Amino acid sequence: MSRALRIASLVVCVLFGAGTQRSAFASSQTQTYELHLEVPQVSQAANGEMVSITGSGVYSVHPKTVSATGTFTSQSSGSGTWVATQLLDFQPYGCGIIFGTPIPPNLCGGKLMLRVVLTDSTSGQQFDGVLWVLCLIGNPPSSAGEGARLDIIGVNNFNKIVSGGNVFIKTS
Repeated sequence: MSRALRIASLVVCVLFGAGTQRSAFASSQTQTYELHLEVPQVSQAANGEMVSITGSGVYSVHPKTVSATGTFTSQSSGSGTWVATQLLDFQPYGCGIIFGTPIPPNLCGGKLMLRVVLTDSTSGQQFDGVLWVLCLIGNPPSSAGEGARLDIIGVNNFNKIVSGGNVFIKTS
């Protein structure tokens, strides 16, 4: 092998290795977002019942942390407040673009999954639940919808998004 080819091969390997290290390091950095569900997010259960969800908070990835609260309202499942107890998953879709149109670079989309505790305002009874928040900013999968879904475990699963409008704001 010629000396020039060996040097070129070494440069390519060094550059490739450095690029790999940077991307692995970047993916493990802390990312913090604000969650905004200011417009009621409406979802429907298989039995036709609907729930309306609002809320806000902050969550971080690496390490997974969340501090978020909100309200829920449903005719037969009750109404009250929800509090996030655990960040289960966050799949980012990207930032700064929606349907090909540039928007501020800190406005982001993705699929956020939270474990929540719901408290009925009338009875004080508490229920465990899972809340999904989906925002279409970035490059979402074609099957994604904008809004939220709520599974009140053992009560009702509101898994069909009817309407919504939310945003994740990247703060770090």
